[in-house]
Parts: sequence; structure tokens; C-alpha cells
Amino acid sequence: MAAFYKDGESYALDTERSVVKFALHNLGVPTLKGTLRPKAGLIIVDTTALVRTADFHIDADSIEVHGPHAAGEIVRWLFGDETNPLVTFTTTWARPVGHSAVELQGTLLLHGHEHLLTFRSDTGLWEPHDSGSMWHKSSVHGVLDRNTWDERRAIQREIATLLLGHDMHITAEFYAGPKVKTNSPVG
Repeated sequence: MAAFYKDGESYALDTERSVVKFALHNLGVPTLKGTLRPKAGLIIVDTTALVRTADFHIDADSIEVHGPHAAGEIVRWLFGDETNPLVTFTTTWARPVGHSAVELQGTLLLHGHEHLLTFRSDTGLWEPHDSGSMWHKSSVHGVLDRNTWDERRAIQREIATLLLGHDMHITAEFYAGPKVKTNSPVG
């Protein structure tokens, strides 16, 4: 029997319709909001439409900030740089939460460093696609503490934390299909 997080059907992310939203919070108040685009990804979904695995790569260069902000150049390297242009999340474990949610735990590779991150996913939806197959629509959400980020930019990180806050709320909205033949994670 497959591990819980590998038990289901695999679907490739539609990178044109999927989006990753983020919001930095300072004392509980959102200070900076924006979006990023996934570059590739794979989700594993069970028969009840629950996401059991969400493995994805985010293009750090695709950052779009919404609304006015005082961050200037700080935003440019918030998620990546020339050395580390991708942010990657890989599911390493999952568990059911009640009857309609799953908690996904994994590693977030950000600026070349791994961070433990937990996402929560509620039951998704099946939608008919133009191709005649069913595609999956869902989202995962979690919070990452930016105080644990890359030490090489300690001064910039401290300035960003003062201006923008340290809690990074992340919501990845997935649209995935068609079904793929293997359950191997994105590599």
C-alpha cells in the first residue's frame, strides 16, 4: 500500500491558470501582497478530490506586487535571485484533518535553503475540460516565518522585516490536468 501522500491519481499543473498568492504581515496586518507563477508542478488527488501531494516550482522572477509599497529593491530578491531563480515545494508527508481537509508537510527550497512548511488543503473540485477529461481545481495555504530566511542578506532581511513584517502567508491556487501516468514527484 502506498504512503498516504502518494495514494491517488497524479495531475500536472496548468501553469497558465495556477497562481501562488502571498501576503506579508506585520503585527497581523497585511503590508505587501502579490502573486507568483508556478513554472511546473504535480499534484496527487484522491477519489474524494482531496490533494494528498502538491509538488511545485515557482518562478521567483514572475513576482508581481499589488498596490503601493515602500519596499523598493527589497521586493526584487524576496523569493529568489540569479543564483536561485526557483522556489520549490516538495511534499514529504501528509495526514487527513477531519473528513474534508489534508495537512501537507514538506520542504520549501528558498534562496538555496530548505525550510519546513505546512500547508492545509480543503476538498477541491472536479471541472470538465475542453478536452473531455476532468481537471482538478484546489488550493493549499500556509504561513512561513521570514525570520528564518537566508543569513547572507541579514541587513536587507532586517530592513524588510521592519518595513513589511515577518509572517508570509502563502496560498497556491491549482488548476491541474490532465491525469499523468506516474506518481513520481516533480524533479
